[in-house]
Amino acid sequence: MAQAEGYEVHRKWRLAHLKERAAAQKLWRDSHPEVRKARDKKRRLVRVAKKKAWLVEYSKKGCVVCGEARGSCLVFHHVDPDTKGFSVSRLAWGSWGLSKLKAEVAKCVLLCANCHRAFHASEFRSWEEISRYRIAAELVAHLLSIHGAS
Repeated sequence: MAQAEGYEVHRKWRLAHLKERAAAQKLWRDSHPEVRKARDKKRRLVRVAKKKAWLVEYSKKGCVVCGEARGSCLVFHHVDPDTKGFSVSRLAWGSWGLSKLKAEVAKCVLLCANCHRAFHASEFRSWEEISRYRIAAELVAHLLSIHGAS
């Protein structure tokens, strides 16, 4: 019972001295900028690492057109350019959170660099045509796996 009473006394004191505590914390932060910079840098690196790990896992799906799955070859293409808020790479390296990154990725399709260039060169006129190409590419790959590439 004594411990609970002690906690209650401490809680009341903290609530009664909010302004003084905030002023003391600000004074300490202002007199120790190197500690704050180091802590902020560590937090930023952890946040970026989490976002990059999520992107690596997401990119294992591969290109929606040809199936290319090497991360170094993949780009996020915004389906509707009018809804583009940020580039995905800017969000990954910036100070924004994972939820904002996921929201931006939801507006995109994953394309390899070649298919992305082909799309912008108007080789594919619609997403339906890309879908037909993907089905044909999967069929060719399946036939090659059965009969071997000669």
